[in-house]
Amino acid sequence: MLLLCLIGVIASGVAGWFIVPRAAAHKLDKSIAVLPFENFSDSKENAFFADGIQDDVLTNLARVSDLRVISRTSVMPYRGQKHNIREIGKALDVGAILEGSVRREDKRVRAFPGEGLDIPVWILGSSLFGAQLAAMLGLPYAFASHFAPAAIMDAIRVYRERFQPSAQLDRPYVMLGFNVFAADTDEEAQLLATSVQQAVVSLRTGRPTRLPPPVKDYAETLPPGARAIVDNFLTCSAIGSPATVKAAIEEFVARTGADELMITAQIFDHSARLKSYETVAGLFAG
Repeated sequence: MLLLCLIGVIASGVAGWFIVPRAAAHKLDKSIAVLPFENFSDSKENAFFADGIQDDVLTNLARVSDLRVISRTSVMPYRGQKHNIREIGKALDVGAILEGSVRREDKRVRAFPGEGLDIPVWILGSSLFGAQLAAMLGLPYAFASHFAPAAIMDAIRVYRERFQPSAQLDRPYVMLGFNVFAADTDEEAQLLATSVQQAVVSLRTGRPTRLPPPVKDYAETLPPGARAIVDNFLTCSAIGSPATVKAAIEEFVARTGADELMITAQIFDHSARLKSYETVAGLFAG
């Protein structure tokens, strides 16, 4: 399965393209520029076809509410040139750059990457923008609630309400990110979860670091502001013994109506992390 990320890689049935985020963006910048697609066809006369694909992409993006799409005229100077994506992003003042390539052979379109493979295409997002885009394109939607849970219910609602059936999908399909820290006891699981608590506080306070070893009762030492950061981050999480984890997962699925979960476990010790995954798999096997 291929997850499409709004700040990562996008695969298309008509062209191969990717989006690169603008460097040092301090807030969500809902703007995008679509660079001229490169013509990989043997015949240079097919350049018009690449332009047509670009126009189609621009037209579809323009339908997304609150998204500022840079005009085709503004990006034409970058046609056929080697360029630095981040520099272009700064020059055009956009949050994302989309570029790609197209090859047409005997009236067929070859898509890169994934040519010859039946790859499900997804939209992975952490905002209402991603939900709108997935709904408009009729694609399955994965929401990064394991680290950005604030908009989870609104994103699910927007996606389901605005979903338009497509050749790939006839009804909405939602995958949600979910943290699991499973151990033999609730106390042990709580200790394992302190690693990610430390990492999140460090990241949100401008001191990013690698995942640190667990610290007993770490959350109890935090001031109110930092404790709120931890509590918000762990909104979509299950921490505890197998019974506790199963109950939390079942409650989360019932509340959100998720079709599928994407389980993550940021646990410092590899063997403990593996055991956590194995515990979840065993709880829902068969």
